[in-house]
Amino acid sequence: ADVEKRQVEREKLKLKIEQKQRIEAQKQTEIEQKERIEAQKREKEAQKREKEAQKKVELMARKLRELGFDPEQLAPESGT
Repeated sequence: ADVEKRQVEREKLKLKIEQKQRIEAQKQTEIEQKERIEAQKREKEAQKREKEAQKKVELMARKLRELGFDPEQLAPESGT
């Protein structure tokens, strides 16, 4: 009877440990998901900023053309 009792206790302990491990794995998964979402948000923000910068460049180029300048000739030479 003593041996059975110890075996049952051991099984209970095993199950408890497995449950804790599952909970930890779940927490880790949730953390990784949050990190992925944050990274996606940062990527979207960067794309948004890049689009805004591109719009500004295009607007400036248009204004220069309206003033009679060629933006291509004013641009610094590439590779220098």
